[in-house]
Amino acid sequence: MADTNIYLETLSPCKNICQLDVDRKYCIGCYRTVEEKRNWSKFTNEEKLKILDELKYEEKRFYK
Repeated sequence: MADTNIYLETLSPCKNICQLDVDRKYCIGCYRTVEEKRNWSKFTNEEKLKILDELKYEEKRFYK
């Protein structure tokens, strides 16, 4: 029987636009903080999914 455990890696939300906003807090391409971008590969999938969920709100903040 084949192993049914499939490891799924959460992909980065990077859009290759890597520029910070005027306050230098968020990337205007993916809306992550500098720290989130720097540590993305170290986060667990659960942490990444939480950040991705929060990014939905950050995007709305930029496009009010």
